[in-house]
Amino acid sequence: MYDPGKSSDKIRTELFFTNTEKNHLGMPLPAGTARVYKKDSEGSLQFIGEDRIDHTPKNEEVRLFMGNAFDITVEKREMDRKQQDKLLPIGKTCEFVTEEVELHNRTEKSVDVTVHAETWWGYDIEIINSEFSWEKEETGRFKTKASLKPDEEKIVKYTVKRCW
Repeated sequence: MYDPGKSSDKIRTELFFTNTEKNHLGMPLPAGTARVYKKDSEGSLQFIGEDRIDHTPKNEEVRLFMGNAFDITVEKREMDRKQQDKLLPIGKTCEFVTEEVELHNRTEKSVDVTVHAETWWGYDIEIINSEFSWEKEETGRFKTKASLKPDEEKIVKYTVKRCW
């Protein structure tokens, strides 16, 4: 996951699941440290990370931050910024900001990276001019998904229109 609000130049690796009986849980989880292990090629358990969780009721999502990816990199650039108040109602101003997020997959596997746009403030905010389909999470917050093949580079380019 790339979230410029959490790290402007790192891809975060997260493990997430729902606290259900189907996932061999489905009970209230107390706050504390959750450790994650994975079997290696010989069947031995290898520690891969840990994170703190809050009290989590059953049927709720649990997200664990496992660290930053070192073989998937990101560069974000602001390409253009324009402000417009002509031809708008008096007192209304709109800004158009074009950004690029360049992703590099240096692994031997295909990966999906969730890309979050910056969090924008205003009363009329939307993402325009993008090849990607963006999902609005909450006011001023959007995300999309980019799939990268092994050793592929991809640019997620978009324009944010925000008015106030």
